[in-house]
Amino acid sequence: METNTFVTLFEKVLKSNVSIMLFAIFTLQVSSIHAIDVLDTLSAFTDNPADLDDDDDGILDTVEDANIDGDDNPATDPTDNDLDGIPNYLDLDSDNDGILDNVEGQSSADFVPPSGIDANANGLDDAYEGAYGFGIGPINTDVNIGGNGLLPDY
Repeated sequence: METNTFVTLFEKVLKSNVSIMLFAIFTLQVSSIHAIDVLDTLSAFTDNPADLDDDDDGILDTVEDANIDGDDNPATDPTDNDLDGIPNYLDLDSDNDGILDNVEGQSSADFVPPSGIDANANGLDDAYEGAYGFGIGPINTDVNIGGNGLLPDY
């Protein structure tokens, strides 16, 4: 990807005022960035039934949706914990606390950064498949606090 295209892409993200920018910056810090990863992440704001992790945070869409309507489809009656209008399965910071779900959903000691690779094209970063398991199983460090502590830390 040419530098001008990369800059133009980020200018659009900045102008759109979405948290996706934070994920792109995080990805730059922990992993080498690939043009396809940025484009896939930017396309996260559209539902794709074949993509198991539409927002590319490592947490499966089916985990991020409470499935209140019982249809096993996050796109219908989606969960939006922070009430920002972005369903959890498309939101990189589902509780709007400024900490990305990918970071908050894992323990610091066992943190696994995204690899930027999805060899089988299922929408889940390969870092969260295989030996890791299948998707991030979000931790809940404040479960005994009550109230919001009953929700996972993402």
